[in-house]
Amino acid sequence: MKRSPTIAVIIVPGRRLESWLEALQIAAEQAGLVYQEDWGAEEVALKAEGCLTVVWTEKPCVADQILVVAPDPADAVRGCSLLYNLTGDEALRHASRRFSFAAFEVGRGARLVRPGPDVVDLPIIGPVLLPASEPVRQEARLAMFNHLPPAVADAGVWPPSLMWRAGPERLSLDEVPIDLTGRGRVLAFGPYVMLPPGQWRLTVLFDVEIGNAPVTVAFHWGIDGSAVCEEVEIAMSGRYKLHIDHTWIEAGATQLHLSLPRAAFSGYLKLHRMHCELIAARNAARNSNPVLDRRSSAQAKG
Repeated sequence: MKRSPTIAVIIVPGRRLESWLEALQIAAEQAGLVYQEDWGAEEVALKAEGCLTVVWTEKPCVADQILVVAPDPADAVRGCSLLYNLTGDEALRHASRRFSFAAFEVGRGARLVRPGPDVVDLPIIGPVLLPASEPVRQEARLAMFNHLPPAVADAGVWPPSLMWRAGPERLSLDEVPIDLTGRGRVLAFGPYVMLPPGQWRLTVLFDVEIGNAPVTVAFHWGIDGSAVCEEVEIAMSGRYKLHIDHTWIEAGATQLHLSLPRAAFSGYLKLHRMHCELIAARNAARNSNPVLDRRSSAQAKG
């Protein structure tokens, strides 16, 4: 007896999510399949065949057909905010998780479906219309997910607001200078945006104002258990650009920790932005040494 087919659908939420779910449910039922959603609750019995399953967990999918529905990054941030009742930055982080999982499945052979004005002919269930939202803006912070999986040179630009100041209160770093005076300590940390496997280059643009004594700043970049740590001694005030490469073996949340490894007599550090770029696919990825560029204050102001 022939086994009934199975379809797994991974969705990166957008503002039209309810319309997508309704269209998939109608198409599944017309194809003689049971529509269901997997939220990871073990007490909920799910059919193992003859079904279309919308997968909300992050476990690798096993099905006859795996589909990924992903809108543009700006729509995804808004969609995650609505679905999970999250604030802007937390919605962005959750969207990065869904994009990273989706990129993993597309890399394994899943079919990528982009919502839009046209009907899409999907395997087993046939034609389906998954309408797109009107674009409102570009989302530079998740621009590396304009392609799935991300292509070499795809990059996102992260503002200081995605970082937190170290201290008893969890305050956003914004663009306020950090006072370096005092004992060695953690200065700031973040941004915890999820990235898929590959070699990712972080370029950090920052200003340092110091007195007569040099200041050493440590940059930790990577994920838990495998971050690289580079200490940079800065002897002159000015604007600096630091490049650090690190390889993600599997998807993980980015961590950039800024710290003083030892006491500083005086000084301020102001973080301007972080540029995160994929420089090598997973199989070609290798870590490399950091590069620090200095620009004069006059150039910085220009």
